[in-house]
Amino acid sequence: RGIGVVTWRAVQAASGRIRLVAFSPGRPSNRRCSRDHSLLALDGEFLGAIQGGGVRTLGACTARQLSEDAASHGSSAQTGACLLIVASR
Repeated sequence: RGIGVVTWRAVQAASGRIRLVAFSPGRPSNRRCSRDHSLLALDGEFLGAIQGGGVRTLGACTARQLSEDAASHGSSAQTGACLLIVASR
């Protein structure tokens, strides 16, 4: 059972996809990902959990790069967050 909502807008290009994603407070991710992408937290606080342990927090104006060979990861936003996500193909 999910809590909160996630809204997004996406632009698809030949080299990848750019998404602006807004998590409401308390919203857990409903899926795990292992794709290569960059995250930029624009507002709020975003928690990224990596398979096998470890949680990394992104606050406003912080960024993180995840590579294709990285462990599967999921996310949540306890206080809400707005992210810019750039995923390559």
